Amino acid sequence: MLTRTMVYIVGPPGVGKYTIGRLLAEQLGCRLVDNHYWCNVIFSLVKEDGITPLPKGIWPLVGQVRSAVLKTIGEFSPVGRKNLIEDIMRLADKRDGGLRAQVLR
Repeated sequence: MLTRTMVYIVGPPGVGKYTIGRLLAEQLGCRLVDNHYWCNVIFSLVKEDGITPLPKGIWPLVGQVRSAVLKTIGEFSPVGRKNLIEDIMRLADKRDGGLRAQVLR
């Protein structure tokens, strides 16, 4: 299990970010933390149907929950020995190829 590995997937809605994240988490033996962790806590308390505009002032509250989730991960999640990001950066430097991000479309 790669306990320090973080994979950040960015893309527009509906392209499979959650599906890919779930499969990666399963394969890597890690936990998937996505925007639903912090959005659903707040959205479940208001009428959120995807059509009705959300109440003004809701996003700062979502941001507070997100900050609490990220702080909890940073301070209390178990730490392992492997740092995949550093390994990938070293490999990119060795190959003199730089490092690029892949955006799902």
